[in-house]
Amino acid sequence: YISEAPITVTIAPLPIEITVDQSSKYYTDADPEDFSFTVEPFVSLALEISREAGENIGEYDFILETELTNYEASFTNSFVIERKPIYSIVYSIVLYNGEYTGEEIDGLEFLEFEGGLVEGTDYTVSGNIRTAVGTHTVTFTGIGNYCDEQTVSFEILPPSVIRDVLDDTITAANVTLDRLDELKLLEEALSTINEDTVHDDLEEWK
Repeated sequence: YISEAPITVTIAPLPIEITVDQSSKYYTDADPEDFSFTVEPFVSLALEISREAGENIGEYDFILETELTNYEASFTNSFVIERKPIYSIVYSIVLYNGEYTGEEIDGLEFLEFEGGLVEGTDYTVSGNIRTAVGTHTVTFTGIGNYCDEQTVSFEILPPSVIRDVLDDTITAANVTLDRLDELKLLEEALSTINEDTVHDDLEEWK
């Protein structure tokens, strides 16, 4: 005796994993126009992919905009917005380039970053307040949505009277009273570099 009975066969969707190639960007940068991807196991599919809305630092899930009936898709990665290196941002700057005054000098006379970055919110400045003769480094450090550092340098020159001393226009024998204050400032300026570098002609005025 042979009997027949209906058999129900369920064809389940094939699980596939999607890995998006362009999975990160820096803060304020534009998203890719299209997200390219790979599928595992390999299946030739035309897929439209977007991501969760948001432009702050952090992770965002990818979204599959294409409806699939025969596949069950999942993403292996997410989209990450990273802090932007401050050295990659264009800026305008004016630095001090003058003589020693004996007073504190702010070597950073003007600074403006493209995009309107705000000091204290997006970056900090250090090393710009100096007194001594020499070349000094100013550091901009990214904070908040920005990271890394950018450095520039400025110079504080010895007083110009040093030229008159070194070419013997001014000597201990012919110096006039109205130049003594300049020589005193020069001696002080040179001592900020190294006390041993003070010119011999200035020793008599110590």
